[in-house]
Amino acid sequence: MRAATEVSRAPLMWLLAGLNTAVFAATLTASAFGTDLIGQLSLQATGGHAPQVVSYMFTHTGLLHFAVNMLVLIAYGTLASTLGLGRAIAPLYIAGGLAGGAVFVLSAPEGAILAGASAAVLAVVAATTVWGGSIRVAIPWAGRPHLALVSTVIVGVALASAAASGAGGALYAHLGGLAAGVAAAGLFMRRGRKAVGSWLSRHRLSGEIRRRALDKADVSGYESLTDSEKKLL
Repeated sequence: MRAATEVSRAPLMWLLAGLNTAVFAATLTASAFGTDLIGQLSLQATGGHAPQVVSYMFTHTGLLHFAVNMLVLIAYGTLASTLGLGRAIAPLYIAGGLAGGAVFVLSAPEGAILAGASAAVLAVVAATTVWGGSIRVAIPWAGRPHLALVSTVIVGVALASAAASGAGGALYAHLGGLAAGVAAAGLFMRRGRKAVGSWLSRHRLSGEIRRRALDKADVSGYESLTDSEKKLL
């Protein structure tokens, strides 16, 4: 119940996902009418406009590109919110996107363009992992691996995809987003670790209370439990 409450207090995460969805729908609609909205919103290595430094991180070039970024954003945003770090999601997203855009402009060849939330999302992934990498997460068909392992796989796939895409500067933009996330996590390490530590303490206490309730039920029967103990089970 507490986890659900924490997630409900993270409206900025859903706002980010909503903005991405709205822009994606707008680009599809514009394309159907012959307008290249993606080209106008994407960040250009040369000859671009200042607003594109922000608009590019909400613009996607395809359904898979959009779906994967939103899936990772919501998964890590939900986890961060559960850990009490929901307020950090939006600043991390923006910082990662700006860092990725800056690195792209400095490193990309002339004529290259950048679109997508990958750098912004990777900043959220990096910071959440730095703060709570030792936490185990439940993944269907994969058991309960440490968050650090899951993040390593996600980052590896993202970087490999960027490198294989052949898009000039995309790989460096991804690395810029990662670096921004790690830097932000280090800057607010005490606050992040404190939030994670508090959640772990509550989680362990809840587990201990649940175990005691189970032992009581085994000895005295289910009806001997209080209403609060029954809710835990």
